[in-house]
This record gives sequence, C-alpha cells and structure tokens, in this order.
Amino acid sequence: MPVTFEWANEEQTLMRYVASGDDWNWKSFYHAVHKSLFKLVNVDHAVHTWADFRPAERMPRGASAHLRSIGKQREHTNLSGKCILTGVPDDLRVQVTGHPDIYTVTTATQAVHFAQDDEEAFDICRRWDDAAANPD
Repeated sequence: MPVTFEWANEEQTLMRYVASGDDWNWKSFYHAVHKSLFKLVNVDHAVHTWADFRPAERMPRGASAHLRSIGKQREHTNLSGKCILTGVPDDLRVQVTGHPDIYTVTTATQAVHFAQDDEEAFDICRRWDDAAANPD
C-alpha cells in the first residue's frame, strides 16, 4: 500500500500515516485516513495525526494546499485537529508557513507542526497531550 497507518504510541493519542515510494497520491492518503477512522471508535480521547512523508520519493501536486489543511478536524470527533508533519522539504514548508523560521501554523480549526524527526514528533505530541490534560 502506498499509504499505511498505525498507532504511533501506546496511549493511542497519535495516529501515524506513512506515505512511501512514488506511487502514492492525495487520494490514497485520504483513503488511508478514512480507513483509520474505524480505529478511533475504540478510544474515548483526542487523537492527533502524524503524516510521515520521509519514505516518499516525491510529493504529489497540490502539496502546499493539502498541507495547509491536513490537520483540520473532520470526519470524527476524536480527531484533535493537530497534525505533525515529517519529511516535508524545506521549500514546501516555507510555502505553507510563509517564513523560513516558522515550523508551526495554528488556526481556529487546526495546528500543524513540521518536525525534523521521530523524537521531535513524539515531543510535540506529549506537549499537546499535557496541554489538554492541564488547561490553564
């Protein structure tokens, strides 16, 4: 499969989608997202998403538009609207964020963070989980 999905942590607060090779496209990505929603019925807490493009050989057309809205909460109430992205080329990140020094874009309906590696991705997820558990 060009795009796979799995829980990225034991707490099941982070769903990871991995695009690989050169035969994936946005349709296959969103198909994997749709299939993953069946796993969300088994949890009763917020779930963040992680789109990992590092194994992908290319980014399909329209990447900047898709990345701008990739974290929006849709289709399931457990989705937090927060998304981590890894493997996005810097020039594309700058197109999305509007500045070379910005790695997080937050709107009223979503937060998207561009991470460098797994360690940073898990750290961001922990921060989001902690903020949700301790809102002040």
